[in-house]
Amino acid sequence: HSFPTRRSSDLLYTICLLNSGAGKDAARGVVNKLAGQLPALDQIFCGSGLASASALSEALGKSPSLLLTIDEVSDFIRENIGSNVSPHKIGIAALIKSVFSDSGSRYKGQIYATKGRDAISTYNPCVCISGVGTPYHFWRNFSADSLDDGFLGRFLIFEPEVQYPDKQRVQFTPPSPEFINYVERILNGGEGPDSLMIANASDGSVPADPSVVPVNSDASAELNRLDNIGLKELRKHEAPDSATPWVTSLIARYAEIVEKIALIYAISENPEEPRITLDAVKWADNVFLLSMERVYLQASNNVAVNNAQRNVQRVRNAIESIMKKKNSNEAAQNEICQALRSTLDARTRNECLKELIELGEYEARSEPPKSGRGRPSVIFVKK
Repeated sequence: HSFPTRRSSDLLYTICLLNSGAGKDAARGVVNKLAGQLPALDQIFCGSGLASASALSEALGKSPSLLLTIDEVSDFIRENIGSNVSPHKIGIAALIKSVFSDSGSRYKGQIYATKGRDAISTYNPCVCISGVGTPYHFWRNFSADSLDDGFLGRFLIFEPEVQYPDKQRVQFTPPSPEFINYVERILNGGEGPDSLMIANASDGSVPADPSVVPVNSDASAELNRLDNIGLKELRKHEAPDSATPWVTSLIARYAEIVEKIALIYAISENPEEPRITLDAVKWADNVFLLSMERVYLQASNNVAVNNAQRNVQRVRNAIESIMKKKNSNEAAQNEICQALRSTLDARTRNECLKELIELGEYEARSEPPKSGRGRPSVIFVKK
């Protein structure tokens, strides 16, 4: 499938971050079992790791559509970005970025020195990546430089607020015939095993002839509005005095990723005759913003010039989070202390609060205790 105004496929890169023991591998296990019952899905399901950039390039030469599921994505990121990448891993991050960008045209692989080994050429590559990992180890891998190169901006990253929900002891059953039939309809567009969809997914030697999904007029207007919002944010964060220049790499593909999600929404609703509606676009936008909000928060907390700047940002984020939950422009000092109790010691926290006041972001006022006894409360008010 393809979007009318952008010849990009509906590929997505997603990462789900959960603490150990929270069940992050459950979904991957379901997909693995499902692939065992559906040949069309099994032919694009290619395991849980990349040995090298050339291995991925050669896999694309055999099939332009690949589904890569990665367990412990934190290890994968650490091994493939930064300055300590092993020789055979060099190029994987660049290849992942290239495939995302070239999904609407042709991916041309690297040139080899070996005689007789030509560069691999694949039309309309559609590599979907689904990774899981732990939040703490994942975010430790990034610096301001690695955020700014556009790698992370191609991913949707989800980190649930509730890491350990109540246990659900349900009997595991294999996928129902109805569900298998539904997935088959998505894979072949309702046209059976000899459909054009299957042909596009298995042959990258010629340009694909994608099924163009129509867009309703109100959905198109909403996409144009989101495009303008993205442009405004890009201009805001490109300013020389911007404290967060890396944000541009995170929002540069705002409209493009929203389009991909809306495309998947439409196909899921009606595999035979998908149509992108306003509901699809709004849902897709909410999904992107959910990811963006988490990435921005964690990047702000973990990416900084130095530890002092990082601590100030943590306190700032804690205050903003409290205000957002209360729908107010005020946060009490005891609420801030509670939010940061396991992150910063009292001295560091108070120094950061003082710096935020000196920066003119907040002002502190004292309120007498409601009972008339005890210490006065300190309230921080956003200016």
